[in-house]
Amino acid sequence: MASPIFISNKPVSLTSDYLLIGAKYYGNSLIGISKGIKTLHPDHMKKWIPIVLLSCVTYTTIDILKKCVSKLNCRGCEYFECVLDPNMIGICIIQFCISNFETSFWQALNELDKRYYFSKGTIDSEGIGRQRTRILQFQLRVMISQLVLATVVAWLPGFAAHVIISLLTFSQLSHRFGTDISLFVCSILLFFPSIGKIKFLSHFYSFNLLIRASLAPYFNKTMLQKSERHTWIQSRSGVLYGYMIPFYILIITTSYLSMIVFYISHISGLPELIRDITDPFPDPYLPGTLQMSIWNSKQSVWSKNKFKGDETESETTDSE
Repeated sequence: MASPIFISNKPVSLTSDYLLIGAKYYGNSLIGISKGIKTLHPDHMKKWIPIVLLSCVTYTTIDILKKCVSKLNCRGCEYFECVLDPNMIGICIIQFCISNFETSFWQALNELDKRYYFSKGTIDSEGIGRQRTRILQFQLRVMISQLVLATVVAWLPGFAAHVIISLLTFSQLSHRFGTDISLFVCSILLFFPSIGKIKFLSHFYSFNLLIRASLAPYFNKTMLQKSERHTWIQSRSGVLYGYMIPFYILIITTSYLSMIVFYISHISGLPELIRDITDPFPDPYLPGTLQMSIWNSKQSVWSKNKFKGDETESETTDSE
């Protein structure tokens, strides 16, 4: 008998073991970020200067907007301030404006494993444009939906506002984490005021956007369909969330430096993670062919025996 539509199972890979493995990759990413900062040279500075300028302009503009909203003293203004997230807006901007973002990611991945071969001709510029546009569209949809929610909540009685926010939160969490975890989180949120629930939803949407933005360079080259991308993320959710949760915390705590942190992470910890939870491309790499289509379908669903951990790497080294 089929389960009701509002009931969903927790992803199989969403376990404490895989969360810890993802956190380990995050630790490696921090080491990479530290080394990147310590080994600055003129070539790096040329790439970083526009990112720092974009970051300053973005944060300054959003800070001004927040001050303007707070001065309006209108009903629901405190909700509107939660919608203006400079970190995620900045990440969308860096992906859209920095032309070598995808190239840097693939070069770093190729240095780790030559089977993930890189050449500028294999990166579809039109595909990059589509990925950038998708992320900007997603950010815009999230902001509009949050503005609508804030407007509705501001004019509804307290009980009705709590019910609407709780149902929306449960729906969003259940889709990705399963019914059990969603019920647990929503039961805790019952003790928080509406503004606390709105902030939680805002962080949840921003976290989801960070995952999309981080994986955009990889998805651009693999050309997975929307349903395949969702399955890809769900089947690897434990490792991905273990990596992305502390990464998100670092992003929101570094303020003006968050764009630099995001950029460096794509040439340090993330390539290593992608290498170990994916298979190399088929040889030859021919987008649009039946061989590539079969490879995509196999990559969507990730089995645990495909994980290349420390033991597998050491065995490979010994055999060589």
